[in-house]
Amino acid sequence: MTALTKFIAEARSRLDAATPRPWFVAEMPFDDRSTAVYGDNTAQVACDPHGARFITDCDVTMEWTEGEPDSSIIDRANAQLIANAPTDLERALKIIEVQAEYIKGNCECYLNIVSREDCACGVLDKVEQILKEGAE
Repeated sequence: MTALTKFIAEARSRLDAATPRPWFVAEMPFDDRSTAVYGDNTAQVACDPHGARFITDCDVTMEWTEGEPDSSIIDRANAQLIANAPTDLERALKIIEVQAEYIKGNCECYLNIVSREDCACGVLDKVEQILKEGAE
């Protein structure tokens, strides 16, 4: 198992262990601040927290921004980031896998056309090094 396949497997494992997707931010009329994040919505009503699992509430700044209700723009941005992170990560992992498979299947260094450093495989080598450095 390469460092890349290990990274993907570990990230997928964390995704699978978390609250089922999609996650969402509760909106009016359920949350006038739009800062609470929920997931696993059994009610199947868009942005309705009833029947969903509460994940977090990003209304933590305790500040008032002129023209805004009880929460700031940053709180809502944080909630949107958290709510979309699992789906975004899942898509990114799929993209990485597709690209890695393409690179392996179209490698020119195996045919001695170019050196490994100049080939797409050199990119995979660099990714492996980055992942190994991050694990240390």
